[in-house]
Amino acid sequence: PGEIGGSLAAEEPSGGYGMSASVFIQADASGTAGYPVLKAEAFFRAFDNITFFIEASDLLSPMFERPNYILSPYLSPGIQARFKIQISL
Repeated sequence: PGEIGGSLAAEEPSGGYGMSASVFIQADASGTAGYPVLKAEAFFRAFDNITFFIEASDLLSPMFERPNYILSPYLSPGIQARFKIQISL
């Protein structure tokens, strides 16, 4: 199996906020390529020790007729989103 892709990232010079987007196509053991997978991430540093993150992956899944099984295991196919808070002590 293999993977090909690329990413683009931008961050505010002082590190207060930033975002990135990436897309990749992964192949299974037989060499069959799956659908392209688009991921986006962003962060906001509220204080020196508290940062908020939001991440979303498989954003293109609503465009396809069937799930992207190469990404398994997952609980259910489709867009996946996460919100995280990082607190540094």
